[in-house]
Amino acid sequence: MLVIQSPGERPRSDPGGVQQAARDRGPRGADGGDPVLTPKELIARAVALRPKLLEEQAATEERTYYSEELHRKFLEAGFYRLYVPRRYGGLEFDVPTFARLLIELARGCANTAWCFGLASAHALQVASWWDERAQAELFGEGDFRAASVAAPIGPAARTEDGWELNGKVSYCSGIPYSTHYMGQALMPD
Repeated sequence: MLVIQSPGERPRSDPGGVQQAARDRGPRGADGGDPVLTPKELIARAVALRPKLLEEQAATEERTYYSEELHRKFLEAGFYRLYVPRRYGGLEFDVPTFARLLIELARGCANTAWCFGLASAHALQVASWWDERAQAELFGEGDFRAASVAAPIGPAARTEDGWELNGKVSYCSGIPYSTHYMGQALMPD
């Protein structure tokens, strides 16, 4: 059983004021203090990782996802924050920059680019379609990665605390390092 909150519902709690702090902080860069990082510089960071991506191709294929070491390098480089709004610590870059980043990662390892892309692309969906309260809860300090699958996992039922989903979630690319899962469900009539 998974209990979730509907987008836009008032957050039930904000331990330590994290969400309010994210709203109040204003823009900052991917590494917490680099507000002038440009798309060109972000892409250069991906190009610089190509030797490591090439070196890890076989292991990534065998494992079916990229290594913890690459994950840490992606965090340090700010890759996951590409689509996260600046007010939550993200870079708020555009779709062409995201596509270029994926191309550069794929030049080193297509599997890594695939998994990274599927875990990080959903920040654009949240930033574009969900209201500010939901964004504050999901993005928090800007650390957001959400894998997803298109097929509904089963029926959704309204509860006192939000929604209950019962079903089986299949493996989805990008899930090993995701902070969230964007699941689909069949809604009641």
